[in-house]
Amino acid sequence: MNGEAVIMTKGDRNLGATYIKEWRRAAGMTLEALGAEIGMTHASLSRIEARKQPYSQGILEAIADVFGCKPSDLLSGPPPAIDEGPGTSVVSDDIPRQPRRPHHLKAWAQKRGLARPTDLARELDIDKSMVTRWFQGTTPSEESLSKLGALFGVEPEALFRDPEEEWVARFLRGRSADEIERIKQTLEVAFPRKTG
Repeated sequence: MNGEAVIMTKGDRNLGATYIKEWRRAAGMTLEALGAEIGMTHASLSRIEARKQPYSQGILEAIADVFGCKPSDLLSGPPPAIDEGPGTSVVSDDIPRQPRRPHHLKAWAQKRGLARPTDLARELDIDKSMVTRWFQGTTPSEESLSKLGALFGVEPEALFRDPEEEWVARFLRGRSADEIERIKQTLEVAFPRKTG
């Protein structure tokens, strides 16, 4: 083979090469995690990746949905590189680099019931591949952060905090340094650190 995926069919079952493994690894997913997303065992997925088990168009569509790509992308090649090293993240050479900044976008989306890239993409009316990249760690643009903040009902800066801890930031916002110090002392008395 020359590196291109070749599709052989038997009815509607495809027996050809795919790049599912490469897409799965690029997304940082295990066979178990991908299987759970599409309702399939990790053993079956492993056999599909190894070309030992056929797959249906429906399976290919479900997998593509998880990765935020088209089914044809899974047949045509590995995903585009989105990380060129520490501190940078790019989709391609002609798109400006966005500094990587750890965010909790996936947790915010899950809290809102939008755990799959397609769900969040639909809410924002954007391409699901963009959401997939965000879920993989790419930092959204300032414009996207504003839209996400509006969707989740928080300031964009809150997306860089765990949603379960956001209440602390809201509680402390606008308080004076003296007031925060008194709160800290009260908490230290109420919850002493264990030593030894």
